[in-house]
Amino acid sequence: MRALKNARTDEAQKAALRSLAGFGTPWSTLAPVLEQVVANPATSLDIRGFIFGIVTFQVRQEKFGLQQREAVQFLCREFLAVKDTRLLLGFVLNLKLLLHYTGQSEGRQGRLPIERLIIEALKQRKTMGSMPTEIVEQYQDIEETHPEIR
Repeated sequence: MRALKNARTDEAQKAALRSLAGFGTPWSTLAPVLEQVVANPATSLDIRGFIFGIVTFQVRQEKFGLQQREAVQFLCREFLAVKDTRLLLGFVLNLKLLLHYTGQSEGRQGRLPIERLIIEALKQRKTMGSMPTEIVEQYQDIEETHPEIR
């Protein structure tokens, strides 16, 4: 954790995040540090995207156990707050991956609560104003399997 907090470059932050993910750091330990990193206005877009991706990966690998919901809530908050369209596209693509994961038949019932969180975030974001064409296209793709987002 200290390595992530003290990292001065994007590459050092990525290395620290990879280590934390590799060690199976519980969400309750990881969340406060990630919240601090994303709250810092000096944090680069690259690191913000990397954090979103690594949390998405950990959720899909079920690394957060009973705290999966909290990790997805973090992702949804970040998704709703992002202003950069390139980063927004990356976030939408990651949420799309998570929806694919939640839709898998084995264990689906247990994943429904996080699916609902993602769908609500996507619906809410849709009401926040116009989106670039590439994001609209991703939404259309998602809406094919999740018409409730329309």
